[in-house]
Amino acid sequence: MNLNDVSVVSGADPEAPNEAYLGRIMWYSVADTMVPHDRLVPMLLTFGFGQLPSIPLDVDTFRRVTTAGEQKKIPTPTVGVLENYLLRETNGIGGDEVRKRIVIESVDPKGRRLGYSQVLDVSFDREKATIKFEAPDNADPMESWQQANVDMIKAGILARYERERGCVTAYTLREWIRKQVLRMGGTNLRPESGGVYFVKEEHAEIVGRLEKLADRIRKGDGTEPYGDVWVHTLPLVDDAKQRQMIRRAYEAEAVDAAEKIINRIQQMDDARASGKSSRNASDQFLSIVNDYQELKEKTKEYETILADTMQHAQSNLRLVQKKLVRLRGHMDS
Repeated sequence: MNLNDVSVVSGADPEAPNEAYLGRIMWYSVADTMVPHDRLVPMLLTFGFGQLPSIPLDVDTFRRVTTAGEQKKIPTPTVGVLENYLLRETNGIGGDEVRKRIVIESVDPKGRRLGYSQVLDVSFDREKATIKFEAPDNADPMESWQQANVDMIKAGILARYERERGCVTAYTLREWIRKQVLRMGGTNLRPESGGVYFVKEEHAEIVGRLEKLADRIRKGDGTEPYGDVWVHTLPLVDDAKQRQMIRRAYEAEAVDAAEKIINRIQQMDDARASGKSSRNASDQFLSIVNDYQELKEKTKEYETILADTMQHAQSNLRLVQKKLVRLRGHMDS
């Protein structure tokens, strides 16, 4: 999609539905964001959003900050030798404790390994939500500069854990906004690069609330922002050119969605034919049917908006229906 072809109206009320508009163009960005969950929830409720992100797990915060604590290509006193300080998980998921080990990997400028040592364990107690450091039984000795680097990593892990514990990350917030867009039946106008959506005019008020929420997050607690969050929206003029643009974008989305459903049907049928059907095959089938029904309903909505028939989308929907009927027959036989 070429955004130069988009006819929008500047200066319009973002929350005022208007019959002269086909819908809204919206895009958003979320970067460098860390919002305390107990601060975000009241914001969401204030702006009328009931779909709340889950409280971040402390163990997930531990994994995130320890991964972020890795340091690579650190110079050493020896010319031509660099060091990577990596954190490797040493036990599986589950149990009362999650443990990572700080290892030092010596490499040459091309990244080829020259040496490897294990120096310190970093453990997280799930019940107490605390972090401790201790040398493993087979710990290798460290040089003074290595000890200094490890001490900085330890301090960084503890500081980031305390700062980020209980916070919603940029990734989580970005996904939350994306789900709100999908709940409004949004269509991605730029699937190759993403980030620009069309939503129906009836959702103008919700889009406006998303803009206000982003503004509130940027203001933070009054002393510093919680993150760099932006939601932008512009009304889309209702004319033949814009209808054609939306039609092309939605048909491409619908065809892609139908192909994914067909692939899932084929995978289920192949598993059945080879005697490897899942014990929850019925639930899988119902999930596919629900996705098909949602796609069918959304296609009808867009046909109503555009006053036109989505021929390619409807053709693919008929194909999905035939394959669903065929699969159901195989499952019942």
